[in-house]
Amino acid sequence: MASPQQPTTIENLPNKLLSNILIRLLAKQLAQLRCISKPWNGLLSQPSFIKSHLDRSVHNNDEILMIFYKGFSFKSKPFSAHLTRSPHIEVTSFIKLPSIPNSDYPLCGVIGSVNGLICFHNFKSQREYVIHIWNPSLSALLTLPPYSSPSRYDGYIDIIFRFGFDPKTDDYKVVKLASLSSMEDTRFCTVDSWLPVEVYSMRSGDWKIIPERFPVFVTRVFDLDEVCVDGHDGHLHWLGYIDEEMLQETIIAFDLNTENFTEIPFPDCLVDYNNLRINVLGVLAGKICLISYISHDEGNIEVWVMDEYGVADSWVKHRRFSRFCCQLSPFGFTLKNEFLYQPHNSYLALYDPIAAKVKSFKFKTKASFIGDVKFVQYVDSLVWLAPSDCATSWCNIASLQISKEESVSLKDE
Repeated sequence: MASPQQPTTIENLPNKLLSNILIRLLAKQLAQLRCISKPWNGLLSQPSFIKSHLDRSVHNNDEILMIFYKGFSFKSKPFSAHLTRSPHIEVTSFIKLPSIPNSDYPLCGVIGSVNGLICFHNFKSQREYVIHIWNPSLSALLTLPPYSSPSRYDGYIDIIFRFGFDPKTDDYKVVKLASLSSMEDTRFCTVDSWLPVEVYSMRSGDWKIIPERFPVFVTRVFDLDEVCVDGHDGHLHWLGYIDEEMLQETIIAFDLNTENFTEIPFPDCLVDYNNLRINVLGVLAGKICLISYISHDEGNIEVWVMDEYGVADSWVKHRRFSRFCCQLSPFGFTLKNEFLYQPHNSYLALYDPIAAKVKSFKFKTKASFIGDVKFVQYVDSLVWLAPSDCATSWCNIASLQISKEESVSLKDE
């Protein structure tokens, strides 16, 4: 006599089927489910599951763009958040703010964002910042230990941080560049000398000074990763000048695995000695790109893509936008390859080059200088990597409850 068939319950579902069900849930829901049992915690903590959940989040149609300003404060409204499919809809309340340590230093700035992690700093003084890594999906906040302070140097010190992911070691790193100049406003002067480079590893939990020095022939770099798409593939990039007149541009790349710098030359036709072009460094479809706005040819933008990474001869003109009929500020491409820009005296907008459609945010940025605004794609993410000896601030279970807005978003999927 055949034994009665065991009823199918969620406890005895095959792992593959169970994963396919759970991957559709929000990260905060999955964080709650980890508490059910050790097998569930093991399944939901597997790197393969976390990566699959992340990939699905990145390609979700309900992309949310967060807009931060340089010098924002968590004591006020630090950002606004908008659905990119309907940018006029603001969903800022969807994202819960963390409790920030060192509240005596309220002014903050976004460094970068990778795989759902947002790196930002509190401003203490010209040479001191407190750096944090935040996963808004899990309400987890990591405060980094202090880096070495370059106090023994005379002159004005400019510090630039960048944040990226090393896929070869599954590690997230913060890179600190420091330069010395004779003028206080370092945005408009060349660098006298580059100071030692420091790198923080999220996996090891500490800073280290690396042997590699920033290239001495670079006279100025600009931290213009405004759309925060750099650093996803194991490299960071800076747009810089190699002459004192700041006319000859180049790209400096940093390999997060080998921790070495290399130069990536511009396409020959973009070398501009007359300051007629505004060049923005970005990422398009996973490849490094240059967005060249031709200021004397109003409304025309060229997009150049490096087909083979690091090979100067592989630059190709990907496309030319000629539909713009006014002066504009180009910011870059989002992770979904939409062009983010703001026409002069008008609203921020997204242009889909495939559909040839423009979506308006009904919102103007307040940035007075290039680099004063950062756009961060909110990615629902289970990614978290913190050494045991670092202070991680976690929300409690109550703060992991699903809001009405999130429930609606989840049903729409």
